[in-house]
Amino acid sequence: LDVSRNPLGELPSALSLLTRLTKLVAAGNWLAALPLELIALSQLRHLDVSANRLEQLPEGLSRLSQLELLRAQSNALDTLPPSWTQLTTLERLDLSLNALTHLPPGLSALQRLRHLAAHSNRLTGFPAAAAAALGAMTHLNLSLNLLTSLPEEL
Repeated sequence: LDVSRNPLGELPSALSLLTRLTKLVAAGNWLAALPLELIALSQLRHLDVSANRLEQLPEGLSRLSQLELLRAQSNALDTLPPSWTQLTTLERLDLSLNALTHLPPGLSALQRLRHLAAHSNRLTGFPAAAAAALGAMTHLNLSLNLLTSLPEEL
């Protein structure tokens, strides 16, 4: 389902009826929040909510147990829900162009993560525990942040 580049202020709760949906692109809208019903999309593999007005991601996002790609760049995210590190099937994550000041140490749980873009945020550090566990990473972009040092494990 692609509803990108519309002036949508919200996604309908009836979205939860699309239980076989594997891809949802809602980029370039005016979304300030994602509906909790989104977590009913258990087959979702690709979620693109970039270029919206999101200040947070829903706590229940971790229930998307098949999610491989999450694009949430160009929003107003300043924190991530604690449970997001339970997205163990995640391979690509784009959090660029937000207002994040840190990434949680639980990032190390994302063993399949190959691509992490977190440039253009307000990151002041990178969790050492996460750096040690990201051996599968092929792309890591932390440019344009406020980093003053990096962990030795990187």
